[in-house]
Amino acid sequence: MSCKNNWMIGMACHTHFDEALMEEYAKAGFDCLEFYSTKYDDNYEAVRQWSKNTGVRAWSRHLNYTAELGVCRIHKEDVKESLVTYKRMIDEAAMAGCSAVVVHPSNEVVKDERREELFLQAAESFCVLVDHAKQYDITVCCENLPRSCLCRESSEMLRMISLVPGLKICLDTNHVYSEDMCDFISKVSGHIYTTHVSDCGDVADCHWLPGKGSLNWKGIIEALENGGYEGPFLYEVTMPEGVTSRDVKKNQLELWKL
Repeated sequence: MSCKNNWMIGMACHTHFDEALMEEYAKAGFDCLEFYSTKYDDNYEAVRQWSKNTGVRAWSRHLNYTAELGVCRIHKEDVKESLVTYKRMIDEAAMAGCSAVVVHPSNEVVKDERREELFLQAAESFCVLVDHAKQYDITVCCENLPRSCLCRESSEMLRMISLVPGLKICLDTNHVYSEDMCDFISKVSGHIYTTHVSDCGDVADCHWLPGKGSLNWKGIIEALENGGYEGPFLYEVTMPEGVTSRDVKKNQLELWKL
């Protein structure tokens, strides 16, 4: 068992961030953030100082996943180039003081006839990344994905974990469609290291604030607690015009009352 009151509360920053944004998050009541950094100015060492100044940890970095970059590729020889880039990104995450990096196990569309091949390719790549991250005490987290992507089901995610010692899970609440969310959490409990928190409807990738969609938030929180989760409750939400970080923090406080 764990207790939600002990979890860090975080925000994912999809665009450029600086000390002023971290200060905004601190004033709103957040403890940590995840950054993507595609639009960042590469001053990663400065992030450590910003964290000290504001009290907001740079908890995780989401490694980019594009048609040209990934742990599995249609042409296997292209993976080597991706791994070079990912290793550099992990080095940079270490400079920023991150505890985790989040990685997609695939892109779309994963065709059935190539699923096993790409799955094993991804597992091999994750082994390389986990080994590289060990020197920094950084945890590599595989994010569960929807639709045809790899690791869309708890069984496939658990198989990936079994093939890659040290690999953990980033639970994305917006991506579970093949089974009940609470069942998914219960089955992979003990392996979840971080989260992407958002709500959804009948389609994936809505990234709404919790309560706007159809997810059972009381059940989700209880399943995480029952599974001994100790990482951050980290929001990855689309911010409509007029919605601020204070509104997101207010949302979390309302969830805690359920």
